[in-house]
Amino acid sequence: MNNDSYYLAGNKLELYVKYKRKSQEDKNKQVASISSQERTFHETISFTNTQEPVADYEEEQSAKAPGRPKFNEMCQLLEQGKAKIIVCWALNRLARNPVDGGRIIWLVQNFGVKIVTPTQTYGIDDILLMYVEFGMSNKFITDLQKATKRGMDEKILAGHAPILAPIGYLNNTAKPQGLRDIIIDKRRFNLIRKMWDLLLDMQYSPPKILEIATNEWGLRRRNGRPLSDSQMYAMFGNIFYTGMYKYRGEILQGAHKQMITLEEFDKAQIILGRKGKPRVRAHEFPLTNLIKCMCASSITGTERFRKTCTNCHKRFNAQNYDKCPKCGTIAPQKVTHLIHYNCDKYLNPKCTQSGISGNDLERQIDELLTTLTIPQEFIDWTMDILRKDRQDDINVRADMLKNLKFAISAASRRLDNLSKKYFSEANKDGEILSDDEYIKLKNQYILERKQIEEKIKALGDTQDEWLDNSEKLFNFAKQARGWFEKGSADEKRAIVSALGINFVLKDKKLSVDLLKPIEKIQEAKAIMVQQPNTFEPEEKTAKSTQTTTFDPSNPIWGGQRESNPQPLDPQSSALTIELWPPY
Repeated sequence: MNNDSYYLAGNKLELYVKYKRKSQEDKNKQVASISSQERTFHETISFTNTQEPVADYEEEQSAKAPGRPKFNEMCQLLEQGKAKIIVCWALNRLARNPVDGGRIIWLVQNFGVKIVTPTQTYGIDDILLMYVEFGMSNKFITDLQKATKRGMDEKILAGHAPILAPIGYLNNTAKPQGLRDIIIDKRRFNLIRKMWDLLLDMQYSPPKILEIATNEWGLRRRNGRPLSDSQMYAMFGNIFYTGMYKYRGEILQGAHKQMITLEEFDKAQIILGRKGKPRVRAHEFPLTNLIKCMCASSITGTERFRKTCTNCHKRFNAQNYDKCPKCGTIAPQKVTHLIHYNCDKYLNPKCTQSGISGNDLERQIDELLTTLTIPQEFIDWTMDILRKDRQDDINVRADMLKNLKFAISAASRRLDNLSKKYFSEANKDGEILSDDEYIKLKNQYILERKQIEEKIKALGDTQDEWLDNSEKLFNFAKQARGWFEKGSADEKRAIVSALGINFVLKDKKLSVDLLKPIEKIQEAKAIMVQQPNTFEPEEKTAKSTQTTTFDPSNPIWGGQRESNPQPLDPQSSALTIELWPPY
């Protein structure tokens, strides 16, 4: 049958419109697909070569739901009688949902509109056929949605997040579609963890962390570009790094490797929410932003380079002068480097506290460390006692573990009961539990269970490691002076930070609230100096040996530094661990 015979009325060709559509799934194929439709019109529908359409619509949008603007514009034009024919690739180009399909059928049935495709013409006599084809198109979309949802549900039940993996992780494309999980990105995982550590330590601002990661570590995204500021802040706000993930408004447990704990994530949010910035380390001096002035302002450091004139003995700035500014004598080669700490007067511009030289401040810290220096014999004796007390500690932990396991069972039951209530027949209209209430409670219960699981893990870790931590604490007390004397600025800062909190400088005197374990060692040291026989090993050694070890005249009790302290390893020293058995 010649399609053209449908459009001749009194030897005049009826007006027509073109409609071409491609879904948005693949941007690279859209233009080619639409041009292919146009080419087929010219090859199969002859009147499109001899008469221009009233309107030519192109749309790059899915038809699975109503609301396409070009489609609606075309229907309005046809309802106004400005055209009688639609030229399109196939009926499913016009509609894949019952609303738009019904609108096309209404135009055919009530406005005399005809639809021409390269293989078929649809008119008033083809209404039933159109119902069938539109129904099949809609069923295809429905089946596809069900299959997709079923696949997503299976992935979620398996703990595999159906999302694009954030930096530090990769979507595992080696597995078939639907079975793909998220794995760590070996090139970036540890670098991202280091970025979290810098944020949690509150030593650098987020922009500085990004600068370090980009310029010093060479961190790049998978496309070779560095992280932007917004991407970094989004990363620090992504709960995915805790082993969980957010999907459709719900927080779900994932099967991917956890990078940080929930506690660390919460701390990071507090840091970023503190007027948008964490504490920033403004200088590279070891004690800045650690010590406060008595007026509550921060103590900041300055460095000076001085030379002393060999003629008139005037001291002057070595960076600004090649000659003595007083007598004109050529400046000597020797340069003295001085560090000075002062109140920055940020909170109290009228503060009258004097500054203190770096040498004087470090001398006071050295004197504090002297009060902690203990011999190896005392460490050995104390560790023997701790090991004997370990059994009681194990029994306490066992009771705690039992209670935590009971709590996690209770949390799981709450989740099960919540699901049963939500999906029950009595709640089909949401009368018992609404969707919002269900999601809110589910997220709450999942987080509670996650927190209990982390407590169980921490309890197990503590049980295995507390003796080792105690030994590291004693090792810290024994070698801290040597580390502080020979350490870098960062190492000195780490050692001082491990001593306590509330470092305050008043009248050039430093005070500090020692941490409990450090305080206990200090007390034990003082008692041993005053009463050397108070602490003795159960297995007596030779009297002369004991006297040498615990006599306060022993040089180590007088504050002598370790001549060759073991190198400071922040990863294994007491600086990075809990400094005392917590139970």
